[in-house]
Amino acid sequence: MTDYYPRQSKLKTGLHCDCPRCGESNLCDGLLTVRERCPVRDFENAYLNSSDGTDFIIIVFCSALVLEAIAHMQPFKA
Repeated sequence: MTDYYPRQSKLKTGLHCDCPRCGESNLCDGLLTVRERCPVRDFENAYLNSSDGTDFIIIVFCSALVLEAIAHMQPFKA
């Protein structure tokens, strides 16, 4: 028999990085590493591996911020 877990809000669990099954524990172990198991319910999170997707998004976002800051520091010459 499978355990019953109430439906969690995808927006809330995504923004808080909570476990998608129980919503009680933190999904990440550090900044980009997904925990192998939920420490509260012992639910396996192996299927949640995002490979390099999160790394790519963070690199692109940080690059955009740095490039914008550099563009504002350059003197304007007409």
